[in-house]
Amino acid sequence: MIGRHWSKARLEALAELILHRAPLTLAALLLLGAIAINFTNVVARYIFLASIYWADEAMVYLVIWSIFLAAIAVTYDGSHLTMDLFSARISARWQRALDGAIAAISILTFAFMASQAMAVVRTLLRNDQRSIALDIPIAFAHSALLVGFVFSALVVAVRVAFGHRIVKPMSPDDVTSAI
Repeated sequence: MIGRHWSKARLEALAELILHRAPLTLAALLLLGAIAINFTNVVARYIFLASIYWADEAMVYLVIWSIFLAAIAVTYDGSHLTMDLFSARISARWQRALDGAIAAISILTFAFMASQAMAVVRTLLRNDQRSIALDIPIAFAHSALLVGFVFSALVVAVRVAFGHRIVKPMSPDDVTSAI
C-alpha cells in the first residue's frame, strides 16, 4: 500500500516530472545556452573581429551535458532506437520475459558505465585537471556521463516498478512517420 497521499498516479506524475520533464527542459536550456554563445561568438568574430576564446569549450560542455540529460528523458519515455521486428510478434508472456531481460541488462550496463564514469571523475578530480579556456575541472564534463548513466538506471527501475514496458513498441503511425 502506497499511502493515502501517495497514490500510484501521484508517484508516476512525480517520476514523470523529475525523470522526464526536468532533464529534457534542462537539456533544452543548455542547448539554447550553447546556441546563444555560438551566435554571440559569430557576431563578435565577424563584426568586431574578436572571437570569444572560451566559446568552443563552453559549447562542447553544454552539448555533452544536454545529450546525457536528454538520454535520461528518452529512457523514461522508452523511445530509444529499437529493432522490434520479432518482439512485436511474440506472445504477452514472452514479451514480459523479454522486457525483464532488457531491464536487467539495461540496469547492469548503466551501472557498469556509471562505475567507469565515477572512476574517471575521481581520477580527474584527484589530479585537478582543468580545462584550458574556462579553467574549470575537466571532471565537470565527465560528470555528465555519471549523472546520465545513474539516472538512466534509476529510470529503468522506476519503469519496471510502475509496470511499464522498458521499450515503447512502435505503432504503425511511428513506422509511417519515420519513412
